[in-house]
Amino acid sequence: LAIVGLPPEPLQFSALAIVSGEFRIVGNAVGTRDDLRATLALAAAGKLRCHCHTRPLAEANAALDDLRAGRVQGRTVLVNA
Repeated sequence: LAIVGLPPEPLQFSALAIVSGEFRIVGNAVGTRDDLRATLALAAAGKLRCHCHTRPLAEANAALDDLRAGRVQGRTVLVNA
């Protein structure tokens, strides 16, 4: 969950749901409510894409090298195949 902007009321989440679902929450203090509305509109229109690639666990060192060199767009997930 990426939180963009500052809501007027505190947010509440179930710790059990977050831990059991292995969720991660990140925030960004930069932005306005209009930015939030625009971001949600993009998501609702299907215009936001998550770039996620998988690599075998045996390539972990190469994946880290790519990350350090700035060659990774989005996320790289290591899988034990």
